[in-house]
Amino acid sequence: MMKRLKVQASWFPWVVYCLAFLYSVGSIEPQALFQSADYASLFISILAVLWLERYAVVSSLAGEGTGSSIVGWMLFITGCLLFILGYVVGALKLYVWGLFLIPAGLVGVFASREHGESSRFIAFAGSVVVIMGLLITMVLSSRLAIGIATVSASLLNTLSIPVVADGVALYFGPYSAEVTEGCSGMRSLFALAALSVVYLKDGTNRRPWHSVVLVLCVLPVAILANLGRVILLVLVTLFIGDDFAQGLFHDVAGITAFVLALFLLYGTDRLLALLFIRHNKTA
Repeated sequence: MMKRLKVQASWFPWVVYCLAFLYSVGSIEPQALFQSADYASLFISILAVLWLERYAVVSSLAGEGTGSSIVGWMLFITGCLLFILGYVVGALKLYVWGLFLIPAGLVGVFASREHGESSRFIAFAGSVVVIMGLLITMVLSSRLAIGIATVSASLLNTLSIPVVADGVALYFGPYSAEVTEGCSGMRSLFALAALSVVYLKDGTNRRPWHSVVLVLCVLPVAILANLGRVILLVLVTLFIGDDFAQGLFHDVAGITAFVLALFLLYGTDRLLALLFIRHNKTA
């Protein structure tokens, strides 16, 4: 005989959270959601983090905790305030931060005590993703765009393809293009910041310095991947045509750059692991 599923009081806040999450995704125009790595990576990173901590989420749904965690309630209330404030002022990253902190608080309040670390990780992951994205976007965006344009022109000139860089603008043949924020590494950087936090939680036993170096490599990896993207778009524009390069291929090139960045990040992780093993043997 099938065991009856017992309804828990902890279900209600989780149901409300799921509705808020779906509403947040639905409130963004589909074109913006799929064409901007910022939007997509934010929501995907939330789902990825919750999947990594699925056992803690299940424990929270089952109401295995005492419901008296002060830290959990603080995270939950802070998340609700950030979510509401983000919608009031129209700040996407702010209410997404709230979408990280709310489940962190629910796990802290309703899950068993053994999942306290999971609650802190969910909050930490969301904070790193949002704060890193905000700071880097504000401080480095224009500099990265100019740097990408300058280096791209230099590399193409070495291949006997005349390209002139003027700030963020590239001039080649009868065409011109601008290295916008989407091509400068910022969008991939934001997405990589999200995935690097998730990647560090994959269960691999890394030393602290290994994890720190890996996170620091996110910036150069994103720049290299987007440098390749810009060069590829220039070559395709010259040899195939501007209509093709600025159409579907433009979005495909963006996805390709992001996948390349992931492989570079994975390769860096493996290289660091080999260096660490070799260092141990030498010692």
